[in-house]
Amino acid sequence: MTLLNVDESPTNNARVFVVDDDADTRNLLMAWLEGDGISSEGFDSGSAFLEALDARRPDAVCLDVRMPEMDGLEVLRRLKDRGNRSPVVMLTADEQLETAVECMKLGAFDYQVKPLLREATIGVMRAAVRERALDERPRAATTGDELKTNRRILGSSGPIRQVLAEVDRVAQSKVSVFLQGENGTGKELVARVIHERSERSDKPFVVVNCGAIPESLHESELFGSVEGPEDKGPGKIEMSSGGTLFLDDISELSQGAQVRLLRALQERTVERVGGREQVPVNLRLISATQHDLARLVDDAKFRHDLFYRLVIYPIDMPPLRDRIEDLHDLFPHFLSRYAAEFECPVSSFDPEVLRRLQAYRWAGNVRELENLAQRMVISARGSRITVADLPSDIREPAQSAAGSSSTSTSGTVRSIEEAEREAIVEALRHVGGNVTEAARRLGIGRATLYRKLTRYEIERSSF
Repeated sequence: MTLLNVDESPTNNARVFVVDDDADTRNLLMAWLEGDGISSEGFDSGSAFLEALDARRPDAVCLDVRMPEMDGLEVLRRLKDRGNRSPVVMLTADEQLETAVECMKLGAFDYQVKPLLREATIGVMRAAVRERALDERPRAATTGDELKTNRRILGSSGPIRQVLAEVDRVAQSKVSVFLQGENGTGKELVARVIHERSERSDKPFVVVNCGAIPESLHESELFGSVEGPEDKGPGKIEMSSGGTLFLDDISELSQGAQVRLLRALQERTVERVGGREQVPVNLRLISATQHDLARLVDDAKFRHDLFYRLVIYPIDMPPLRDRIEDLHDLFPHFLSRYAAEFECPVSSFDPEVLRRLQAYRWAGNVRELENLAQRMVISARGSRITVADLPSDIREPAQSAAGSSSTSTSGTVRSIEEAEREAIVEALRHVGGNVTEAARRLGIGRATLYRKLTRYEIERSSF
């Protein structure tokens, strides 16, 4: 764990530049900073601020988005062109949140929404100064080979090339990444690749599946606790400090945990459940969900302010049916891996096998394909996979190609849901109705599986 020692007091002798054309806001901010022991200097325009940088460098910058002549976005672009390393906190009105997100893509450290709150603003400015102190520490030398990832995102289709391009663009930055896509599309793999191609690659990569944890334990799991029957000490956020935290199924996060997470991201500190100490953390957040998070915000089921902290750099994960040509790479890869792992003689497959796989809908995406390859390696009757080795629903599709082509949009949705229901029933049948084990095999959270059981009216007692 890489934590900044609080005793080092990085805010001592720190200087913050405040850039805002509104004198009242500028003076108020400077008074707050001075009261917290942080010296400050004010500028009423972006040009005056940029000119001052030629002579002196601040430890952090507080920059208003809306200013005449040169707005905060343009100032930020010029700072980026200059190779600025001072963390920049943007000041924005509520209706400018999307602009603030754009600023963070350009390298801003954080943003604060007007009207400003003293505690939150001072907290994020302290965090910005700490970030600068950490950035100035000596880094261990790394070779190019050490930065290369051992994991591969397989495929050459257009959709997966787009994902790879997004990964290349965002890996070396510090912004939060949001992965959206169906279950089984490889969101955790992409998160790991981003981490391994970043400057944090030698630090922890911590995974939390929010849907697999009971809501009552979300806060103690993420933030840790110091008392009570659920005493766990440090939480996953502290454990990931210095590295990357991957929050899968973020849409399942409880309301209480959402509030705590928002504060932790704003102030770069965590407070354990039942505790009072503010523990500084330095992490990169990657989150993921299969749901439409924007719609959950509209339905008041997810906080809009947290949404804008998470969805700074979104990447859409394509379902396997939209990149079906990648089966040429994926299927042989999984067969080879599990043949070696299980010491089975499987070494090839008939061309017709691949054609049948390409005609299948793959409701469970790449994870379903991987599970199928694993099962076929174990059950194969020789060294070569044939059509006879395929499950009946892939070997003999229920619908003809002609029937599929005439299906309406609503019919397509129903067929996907039917396939999902069948996959759940099959998983439950294999494990004798054990929901925990079925959820693990399907690659979804237990809470998510329970909801699907209710939705599809599946009775566990029948297995």
